[in-house]
Amino acid sequence: MIDISLQLKRLEKHYRSCVMSYDIISFLDLAHSLRVWTEYKNSSEAGFENKVFKKSVLTKNYKKILRNGEYVYGYFPDGVTTSAGLNKGLLFKGPFKGIFSIGSLFKTEINGNLTISDFMMISKVLSEKDIKTLDKESKNVPILKVKFREYMESPAIYYKFDNTPSKSITVDELIKRVANEYDASHISSDNNQSEYRNQFSGLVKTLMEYTCAELPLPYFSLLHISKNIIDNFGKLAG
Repeated sequence: MIDISLQLKRLEKHYRSCVMSYDIISFLDLAHSLRVWTEYKNSSEAGFENKVFKKSVLTKNYKKILRNGEYVYGYFPDGVTTSAGLNKGLLFKGPFKGIFSIGSLFKTEINGNLTISDFMMISKVLSEKDIKTLDKESKNVPILKVKFREYMESPAIYYKFDNTPSKSITVDELIKRVANEYDASHISSDNNQSEYRNQFSGLVKTLMEYTCAELPLPYFSLLHISKNIIDNFGKLAG
């Protein structure tokens, strides 16, 4: 029997901590508390099948702009808000060797909170037409309403590195990679060969180099995932 109430309280505690401030320890604690939710996607208990989550769709116009460059891209329906970047500025940074552009949608509040719904960095100069297209597309991203399992298996971050084809990492795989690669759930050097053969091995540490206000992209993703789960199941926590 799943003790959903306990896991929700645990997740909410670490989520609230990460909203207020960012450090690698609190981030790994959040990833570890999310790790158990990846095991729930096939569960029929606690009304999992009755919950509705939002899944974004990468449009053809977005794909066309992203086609000719290395990039990272994440979309967060309804946005994700944090106070952890307070007084850090809105500088975007990434491991690009040359020029790069951003196409992110964000806003700041008087109290210093940062809300971001669209995180995109690409290794090329965007044309005026591209910028207008991105502005229009980012405000009209198609959203599908899906069940918990489909949400966990949907793309969390799209990326393309080193002239390889465009790829994506799913919500549940991103959680597992953060938890596993930083030893939040178990020791990564425990001779578990499946870890070394995993196609996403090493990816998270690369994604952590893409930041806004000194906050890495996976941080925004895991914060958004946590908020989605808490909003959907929060009443069960009491």
